Amino acid sequence: GNVKMLAFGGVHLISPSIFEKLEGYSLDPKFSITPFYVDMCRNMKIAGYIPSENYYWHDIGKLESLKNAEKEVK
Repeated sequence: GNVKMLAFGGVHLISPSIFEKLEGYSLDPKFSITPFYVDMCRNMKIAGYIPSENYYWHDIGKLESLKNAEKEVK
């Protein structure tokens, strides 16, 4: 197939049907989604998106970085 290695930016656009497949996948309520995707990629369509224009990602995982991103966007 047509496979290209990409980095995972942590942004998901998913179908609600995935939740049924996620049910019971891990005993830990907090787990990395990457192994799930690897396990499921033969049975589900999992695709990456590459923007056609230049882009910049903002880390908004902490309150301070969120505030900095807001300043840059304004």
